[in-house]
Amino acid sequence: MRLLQPICFMSSRVRLSCSVPSSLSSNVQVYTNPISKLVVGAKIFSLSSSGVTLAAQPFVMSKFASFATFAPFFVSSLAFALLTPALLHVLTRSCVFSITYDKNKSKFTAYTKSIFLRSKSIEFDESDVSYSVASLSFANMTVRSMVRSPLVLNLSRAYKMVGFRVQLKNKARASGHTLKPFVDSKYVVVHAGQGGDGCIAFDRLFCNPNGGPSGGDGGNGGHIIFEADPSIHDLSHISSILKAPDGCKGSGSNRHGASGKHLIVAVPLQTQIFSVSPKAEEEENMSLLKVLSTPSETMIAARGGAGGRGNAFFACANQPRHSNSHWRAREATLRLAERGSVGQTRRLLLRLMSFADIGLVGFPNAGKSSLLRRLTRARPRVAPYPFTTLQPHVGTLEIPPQNGKETLKLTIADLPGIIEGAATHNAGLGACFLSFIERCRAIVYLIDASTVLNAEGSEAHFVSSSDATSKFSQQLGTLLRELQLFNPHLLDSSRLSLVIGTKIDLVVPPSGGSDSLSKISQCLIEAARRVRLMSPQILLISSLRGDGVDELVEVLSNKLSKRE
Repeated sequence: MRLLQPICFMSSRVRLSCSVPSSLSSNVQVYTNPISKLVVGAKIFSLSSSGVTLAAQPFVMSKFASFATFAPFFVSSLAFALLTPALLHVLTRSCVFSITYDKNKSKFTAYTKSIFLRSKSIEFDESDVSYSVASLSFANMTVRSMVRSPLVLNLSRAYKMVGFRVQLKNKARASGHTLKPFVDSKYVVVHAGQGGDGCIAFDRLFCNPNGGPSGGDGGNGGHIIFEADPSIHDLSHISSILKAPDGCKGSGSNRHGASGKHLIVAVPLQTQIFSVSPKAEEEENMSLLKVLSTPSETMIAARGGAGGRGNAFFACANQPRHSNSHWRAREATLRLAERGSVGQTRRLLLRLMSFADIGLVGFPNAGKSSLLRRLTRARPRVAPYPFTTLQPHVGTLEIPPQNGKETLKLTIADLPGIIEGAATHNAGLGACFLSFIERCRAIVYLIDASTVLNAEGSEAHFVSSSDATSKFSQQLGTLLRELQLFNPHLLDSSRLSLVIGTKIDLVVPPSGGSDSLSKISQCLIEAARRVRLMSPQILLISSLRGDGVDELVEVLSNKLSKRE
């Protein structure tokens, strides 16, 4: 059966469309509300109940002694008879019972019901629909300005012959910035729950008003437990102060208080937990408590206080109760209960052992954030000025399985730019972020290849090979010197080092320029040889155009998979 072009009602969130068979008559019913009979039945019942109520008023009045006593009943009955149909109509006045389509006029007609079940029609076309919104069961649309409230279409069932459907648009991928930085260490103060107090109580029975002690024990305070979770990647979700619930107090009739629920905090794998003295933050004053290295591994960081014991705990057989006040003064042990003990409080440092697989190192505005955005879904801020990145950002690069290997996931860290004097004079953002590189398996040095151009920034004014090599070696030498001053072990041969020239889109056009690329590559190789940096391969990439990115992913995959 041939169908006409679908007619759509568009909005920013939803689309309603209707397809009408061309072989049917000019005026065809395209929509029937499945709850129309229910709405009509409810209105008929409401109107009939109101009519019966009003008709019965003379008979009811004869049963009252005077009109004064009948007046309150009459007012309440009248309110019920009038307000019930009106309220029901307000709730269902926009309910669409059916919709027909006139093929000759290209018009839709929606039918609703008045308060007295008279049929009302609203004629509209595609241009009259100004707004639509959909939920799980209903779709609302505003037709013209003459309709006071939106029409309600029930879409709880799927009708093949009706043709109405609702399509919600999926949320587009965010193109903005990720303002939430990566947190790899955090100081936290943990307060375990306090134990509940014991209760002092005595049984008072009808047969024994001076019963024995029956005070229950208090509940234990909750622990604070750290649990390793592979789905967690950083510590940004952990609060600086962690407090576990307290235990409940005991009560009479030997009822013990409920224990506080343990507070379980999920942390990433390879999380180190250090104990820190309350007034010190130096590492020499820390002691390593545990490393959570396997999934679901736990550590009790702070233990909750024990609940206090009630007076029933201290009762014994040779201490009976007496009604005489003289003997009651000797019942001190029966009127004794314990308070709950205080929970443990500690100051801890949580720190990740492995920060990332790959650390991007370079001068400010060298293209580190652009490369991270190109390889992963991380969204660090990118701008044409130095020190755009103020905090580390981490993204995950997922490489599909090849040659029977499993899927390889590599975490890449975008670190703030390093300048000369960062390790010694705390220049720029200082050396506070150089410690992140210690926990990276590979270091990628990013060199801005556009520095081979002169101030005009065109290929015609390309500097000489010796000048380009000098600029590249100066940048690499500064980066290596700062890492050497901070920690000499950062330049060990066991750690993979890779040199990448970025921003080649500013140097060569999209097509051609192979001679320029070869020249830049030779200059980078010579610069790495001068500073004695062992890089297995020199790559040239453009994060904007994507040149060389696939080759970079292949090199990282091959080199790091062999080192696992």
